[in-house]
Amino acid sequence: MLQGMGILWAQGVQFTTAVSSTQVGVGEPFRVQFTINNASNISGFQAPAFRGFEILSRSQSQSTSMINGKVSQSVTFEFILQANAQGRYTIAGAKARIDGDQMQSNPISVSVEKGYANSNNNQSRNNPAPQAPNPFGFAPPALQRQLQSQPGILRNGESPMEKIKKNVFVKVNVDKTNVYAGQQITATYKLFTRLPTSSQVTKVPSFTGFSSHDIKLSYPIQPSVEDVNGIPFKVFIIRKTMLFPLQSGTLELDPAEVDNTVRLYTVERQKTNSSDPFEDIMNDPFFKSAIGNDPFFQQAFGGSDVTYHDYDYNTSSPPVMIHVKPLPEAGKPADFTGAVGNYTINASVDKTKLSASDAATLKVTISGTGNISLLSAPQVDLSSDFDNYTPTITDKINANSNPYGGSRTFTYVLMPKVAGNFTIPPVKFAYFDPAKEEYKTIETSAFTLDVTPGGNKNGNSINYTPEGNNVLQPIRNGRLVWSKAGLLGFGTWWYWLLLIIPLVILVLLYLLKRRNDSLQSNTVLLKNKRANRIALKRLSQANQFLQQNKPKEFYNEVSQAVWGYLCDKFDIPYAELSKQKAQEKLFEKQVNGHTPEKLFELLDNCEVALYAGSEGHEQMKTTYRDAVTVITHLEEQFKKS
Repeated sequence: MLQGMGILWAQGVQFTTAVSSTQVGVGEPFRVQFTINNASNISGFQAPAFRGFEILSRSQSQSTSMINGKVSQSVTFEFILQANAQGRYTIAGAKARIDGDQMQSNPISVSVEKGYANSNNNQSRNNPAPQAPNPFGFAPPALQRQLQSQPGILRNGESPMEKIKKNVFVKVNVDKTNVYAGQQITATYKLFTRLPTSSQVTKVPSFTGFSSHDIKLSYPIQPSVEDVNGIPFKVFIIRKTMLFPLQSGTLELDPAEVDNTVRLYTVERQKTNSSDPFEDIMNDPFFKSAIGNDPFFQQAFGGSDVTYHDYDYNTSSPPVMIHVKPLPEAGKPADFTGAVGNYTINASVDKTKLSASDAATLKVTISGTGNISLLSAPQVDLSSDFDNYTPTITDKINANSNPYGGSRTFTYVLMPKVAGNFTIPPVKFAYFDPAKEEYKTIETSAFTLDVTPGGNKNGNSINYTPEGNNVLQPIRNGRLVWSKAGLLGFGTWWYWLLLIIPLVILVLLYLLKRRNDSLQSNTVLLKNKRANRIALKRLSQANQFLQQNKPKEFYNEVSQAVWGYLCDKFDIPYAELSKQKAQEKLFEKQVNGHTPEKLFELLDNCEVALYAGSEGHEQMKTTYRDAVTVITHLEEQFKKS
């Protein structure tokens, strides 16, 4: 393990000096590494003079990976040194031109003392270890151990695909596999690799049977290191999702699929006419360029003659079965609506004194951890002396917290019909606590409303007596003489036309109002009729993101447009609609041909683009055209059915 590490940062570039140990013995080999991370262009690498040390060997390696479209590159220069005298030495930083700027890594100090190398050598002589056949016997012992530990080197007789299979794989970790319906599960999809790998996520899981909420990952993805059977792997998190099973039974988590391009190297000894053994070693391909004719590596190691091969390898996570238990019937409250988690409740009213012509607002807030987005409104028990309306809902979700949670507020408008003193009884909310495996009921405090009679708020009496002399007029006998008023155009054709037009308009408005009232009363029909217009409106917004080259916003808007269209057409809540249910509904509606296939292909492409990165502007244009075509064809077939 390397100790004494220091890092120089510049515009995201890391230039690192590290040594295997800051205390070594006289004559003991140790390792020095100069590492450059996140650089696009490197040239003119110059190692320090290493005064006081003898260079036993040198090598370089490069690692390039691409996760979700983001390329990460690391170049390491390594030297095996040996000190021949006691003392404290400072190894100066290396120099290189990185992305056009001259940079230097940090210096580092090494203390050379007596006894370290001698004690190790004596122990080796007293307890010699058996030696296994070594394919790198042409190298010095310290370098042989280094070559043996490189997982990217393909040795004689090894199968490339078997080697890749052991060193590159995808796993899904779940925090629990035996849960109740509605209980949260956290699933983490990870890519493990020990090899130089370029990777692209090609399929993300759809989580059929679950309500899902993704945890936003840092970008670019930063790898971590995990041990698998004692072997360290670089680990990249592909997706991390909080899942809530919607039904009992055995549910399977869909796999994530990743396409990889893996590079393996072949190390061979080259023939040389030189009598210098170190020149023979330095001509080995292992010490030459890993990227062809790059002058940077030619300058460092004198040429480019590397033997490597790139292999295409597709891997997917193994299936994971989740056993979902139904919620127990014993002890289930009568007002239980399916909430699972851990919650608190509070309520408030905006006024306790009001008139019969006024209204009060009751707010009930449920907070905690659980699937907040699916909580149903609690029942408010009011007497018939109040008009009660469907509450409005406001959510505050802690989107990136784990466990999932936040608050949902239900706002009720209460309109009293008569005056008097009224009590709003406590609002109760029942939920199932999976940790304690029991039902709980929580409630708010009661509220008292003082309702005064409605009317003139100023309390002044109103005089309905007509103005003027309130005296009955005498009765007139005989015929009354009528005369025409001088009304302009009375009796002409356009007079009657102007008289009829308002009547016609009133009739039309009345018919239109009846039609709108009918649509409003039939929510399903209203959603169905508006589905196409709303979807096209969202696609219009997606087109704006397309023009602005915002891929994440674009693919999210397209996905929401298509899923929203299906929800409205099938009258299924968004949280309950899945690909399987959509396919069943399309079959019921007799939507056939290539349209369903194009629909699910479009949704898959949007999911891949959202979680694995976009393939470019042209792909966005194609996705937009496909979305318009699919919705248009669906609308035509729905009208025929």
